[in-house]
Amino acid sequence: MDELLCELQERKGTSEGARIYRTILPGILSDFNSMLKNAEIGKTVSEEYRIDDGSGTVWVSGERHADGKTNIRAHLK
Repeated sequence: MDELLCELQERKGTSEGARIYRTILPGILSDFNSMLKNAEIGKTVSEEYRIDDGSGTVWVSGERHADGKTNIRAHLK
């Protein structure tokens, strides 16, 4: 997620990137975690979320493991 923050700040500027990271990303991750809970164990799930001002897309992918842990990756498109 630190890499995503850096990407956001590079494209949007420091304060706007941090705002998106603090206010929008938690909702995206909450929605994605709900999808991930319903996915088959070991299956990669991905989803794209448009940033509210239409200036970019956050691409999120991840897997759920048998031990209950998840791996989630995110970046801007």
